[in-house]
Amino acid sequence: MSPGVGKNSCYGSYQANNQTEFRNALLSIASEIACTFPIDFSQFSSNSAPENPAAVRVRMNTASGQLNIPHMDANGGQGWFFASDNREQVTLTQNYCDQVRTPGQVDSVETQLACDCQQPQGQECEVPNAPFGVCPLGTWICDEGYDVCQPYAADNCPVPCFGFPEGESCHVDNEFPFTEGPNTIDGERNRCKIGVTVCNDDVPSCEPIYQPMPELCDGLDNDCDGQIDNLSASWSKPEFASLSLSGSNSGAACMERDVCVCPSGTGEHSGAGANQSTEFQSFVSGWDPICTCSEGVGF
Repeated sequence: MSPGVGKNSCYGSYQANNQTEFRNALLSIASEIACTFPIDFSQFSSNSAPENPAAVRVRMNTASGQLNIPHMDANGGQGWFFASDNREQVTLTQNYCDQVRTPGQVDSVETQLACDCQQPQGQECEVPNAPFGVCPLGTWICDEGYDVCQPYAADNCPVPCFGFPEGESCHVDNEFPFTEGPNTIDGERNRCKIGVTVCNDDVPSCEPIYQPMPELCDGLDNDCDGQIDNLSASWSKPEFASLSLSGSNSGAACMERDVCVCPSGTGEHSGAGANQSTEFQSFVSGWDPICTCSEGVGF
């Protein structure tokens, strides 16, 4: 609207008949300012966007990736619109504006003018705000007049373990990214199934943090053979020949007899060490005998 004063209305300003209306007008102005963004003309000689809104792309950058904001005419009145007849800026409607003004939801808002792609197609580029699982590098392509950095395919990404969080608890039977899936480490009795995310030789994986050890009377699968408290078979395995129990914990394996009962629950995994002997001794020294050996065997 053109600035000026008419007989019955005031153009180029907000009209308020009382203090409440004046306050609401100021809030409306502040909201528009906070949610108005200049169109990026840096690659073009023009300083005004075409009338066709399809020539302008507006996107929000969030923690989960980029979100395209449609023009309000194509989205039931919600989206963006030109802030003035000059078409130098865009303003977001209320629902998108609320997202922008909410702390932590939106990192930034980008505008881009389509017409002629300016970037050399095929040249490597950085993918802005690449979400987890998307390669942060790619190549420039021209998509309907817009320069777009197309990410490399996951199996062709030159960035080692891109987006992969190392040091997170994981279950070794879950598929990538290992921290999510049908298996959980809570209540897992097999000590070899509990792992941590690592990147070895540019390959992400979930590596076990515990080594197998002989079965003790604790309701857990200590030797990782899929069976619980199978004491006799476990202690006869040659890989455990160098390990033994002594002192106050000498009966923790029920004299290698399968007579362990756990009426009050199970023990807890512990004792990650540099080698099998260190791990076993650490586990035994801090072990709380929650289970018992029946028939008077053990402790």
